[in-house]
Amino acid sequence: MPCVERVLVVGAGIAGLALAQKLGSLGIEVEILERKSRVEAHGAGILLTGNAVRVLHDLGLDRILSERSRPVDVIRFTDERERELFRVDCSAQHGWPQFVSIQRDALQRILLDAVMPLAPRWGTTIVSLQALPDCMEAVLSDGTRGRYGLVVGADGVHSQVRNLLFGDRQIEPIPGYRGWRFLAPCPSGLKAPQYMLGNARTLLLHPLPGGEVYCGAGPVVEANLEGNGDLERMRGAFAAFGGFAAEVLASQKSSSGLIPTRYWHLEQRPWHAGGCVLIGDAAHACAPTLAQGGAMALEDALVLGELLGHQLERTDALLAFEARRAPRVIHAQTASLQRMVANRPLDPRAVALRDAILPKVGAAQLLDDWAPLMEGSP
Repeated sequence: MPCVERVLVVGAGIAGLALAQKLGSLGIEVEILERKSRVEAHGAGILLTGNAVRVLHDLGLDRILSERSRPVDVIRFTDERERELFRVDCSAQHGWPQFVSIQRDALQRILLDAVMPLAPRWGTTIVSLQALPDCMEAVLSDGTRGRYGLVVGADGVHSQVRNLLFGDRQIEPIPGYRGWRFLAPCPSGLKAPQYMLGNARTLLLHPLPGGEVYCGAGPVVEANLEGNGDLERMRGAFAAFGGFAAEVLASQKSSSGLIPTRYWHLEQRPWHAGGCVLIGDAAHACAPTLAQGGAMALEDALVLGELLGHQLERTDALLAFEARRAPRVIHAQTASLQRMVANRPLDPRAVALRDAILPKVGAAQLLDDWAPLMEGSP
């Protein structure tokens, strides 16, 4: 029998919707709040690494995911002139689930459909929380209030639930870096994801279903940016990049299609207090360089749902959740941040040395960072 009967999930992103689907399958009553007024996926595309795909399979969403995503077998790493430095063959790793790429809004729609007929209360968030002897009472922004066996903060890096639990905290992005994301027509010759490494700037191109490509133009060291407006600054930062990058960047005619991007590394401990718990970016946002933000959110949802479905006391379930999840999260955050700061400016000799070394060690280093997450249990 589940340890709670009614759960309030604050946030209708990846973490919140996946958790709502898992709890619903266990017969737990769920209510979802979302401060946005409509369906809105933050971002353009996403690489779902094998551990993320494994969770979606466990949630029963593997068939629809396969229909709406694109398999990723190989990822190429090149310099800014498209000279290949190394490649990672994800499909050749024994026991690793399939990697896929997908539009963010397609993933959001898969998760929203999975919780139907339950729908989020759009344009609504949480205002205050009060612990009662056997539940949490929440006052909502629409003036209503409710009582819940558990309140889950799945409301992102700027979490209101976290502020209510642990006090207001100004969350700052990783200093010194900026970037942009956008969708564009996919060049006909681009068949596999390509990560282009320049000097203090990285550009990634991910082919997506439907003839689109997801472009992540960044991280870029902020001190290197010049010009007025996002489009001019982005084009200036990557002016020396050739091949497919030049074609994709030239397809952008205005700043309106660009999503300005900052990067986050959030360490919050503990993740729970009383009858409340944080998951996903609300608890542990990480840099995007290992593609683990969405994966960690999905794993959180699956593990928390499983533990709440066991015959445990609520406090024991939350303690077990944090103890089980923390080592994987710490690994993902640490490795992601190390790769992020590798985008620091280098002198020409250092760039040449990097490009000479990466063909020998680049693939092995990335596989070593991913291996504990692909092979271990969440």
